[in-house]
Amino acid sequence: KRNQNFDYPAVAGQLRRFQQESNPRHRWGDVAILLRTNSACEKMSAALEAEGIPCALERPGLFRMREAAAALAGLRLVADRADALAAATLIHLMEDREPETTPSWLAERLEARQNAKDLDPSAERPFTYPWPDHPTLLPLEGIDPRATAPAAILQEVIEALGLPERIAAWGSPEARAANLDSLCRHASAYEEEMSQRADAATLVGLIWRLERLRDEEQDYRFPAPNADAVSVLT
Repeated sequence: KRNQNFDYPAVAGQLRRFQQESNPRHRWGDVAILLRTNSACEKMSAALEAEGIPCALERPGLFRMREAAAALAGLRLVADRADALAAATLIHLMEDREPETTPSWLAERLEARQNAKDLDPSAERPFTYPWPDHPTLLPLEGIDPRATAPAAILQEVIEALGLPERIAAWGSPEARAANLDSLCRHASAYEEEMSQRADAATLVGLIWRLERLRDEEQDYRFPAPNADAVSVLT
């Protein structure tokens, strides 16, 4: 069958049912799917991911994943606790359970802005950090951005947000853990490049690099080494 007529979700669904019905169950690592083009491989991997099937394929889109986007927002907050957009993004990613409703952080922000408008515009207003004392943001305030290397700060952010534990509740924990490993791999690559150039690796520089990778669709998700995952090949 030609790739353009290939029913990727159907194949993924068949693999899921086959694995559930086999006794003993087959390892995902024993399965390989051969396709004609890289584009077809990306479509197949997306269908497998939708079924919760681990897939061994390097592909961009790391920061479309909830855990990676949350870690990046956490890095931005460590670099600048006054970054309201990062704070809002992080609260949204970590706490919202009903995406069809107005997020609680947005309602709070709108209420705060309305209250500010009701004040005397000539009166001095003390500066406050976005959502001070919020339980999601508080653990990040203990991270010193000047005390250690950027890749180590990333590890601290991941731990402070409790991402290793949270991904278990978000589904596909193995794939999400691999995404966090991919993020750390990008951070290490940045530090290595800076070292080779005899330049200083900084937190701001790491954030800039990660955002550039995202914007240029070079934010690759790497399969975990020796992962029990379906191989998608050309």
